[in-house]
Amino acid sequence: MTMKKFERVELKKHDSDVQNITEIYELAHLSGEKITREEARKIYREQLSSEYYQNDKYLVAKRTIDDMTHLSIRRLDRGHAKDWREFQQIKNELLGEEVEAVELYPMQSRVVDAANQFHLWALPKGEMFPIGYHKGFQSDKSVTTDQHTVVQRSREE
Repeated sequence: MTMKKFERVELKKHDSDVQNITEIYELAHLSGEKITREEARKIYREQLSSEYYQNDKYLVAKRTIDDMTHLSIRRLDRGHAKDWREFQQIKNELLGEEVEAVELYPMQSRVVDAANQFHLWALPKGEMFPIGYHKGFQSDKSVTTDQHTVVQRSREE
């Protein structure tokens, strides 16, 4: 099933900065994360520096940190999501087809896991990570030989 195109949206906010910071602080504490008000202010400043995009399935926050672009991706229904093709489409649509991005699996001491939210970190256009394949290949069919079976769903699903 194909997702709709992303459109730029404005994040819903309270009328005052203090209300927004308080909400971040309270949500963190309710979820078990003990942050300070200063840390809540920092998160709010990051939210203000982000652009937001939405389609029929996802909300994505996009912001630049140094030379990299960070995409914070979550489903609108807050459910779990992990479909490589959908994330590739999100990356292509919001950053470009010739931009490389990775999802980092950090040291346990750096893990941030408080919501069904996913993060892609992208290099500037044209730069490549020193990992991965150098030539692409795509298929939308399953294949069986005497030795192996490769299963792939069609792109229409």
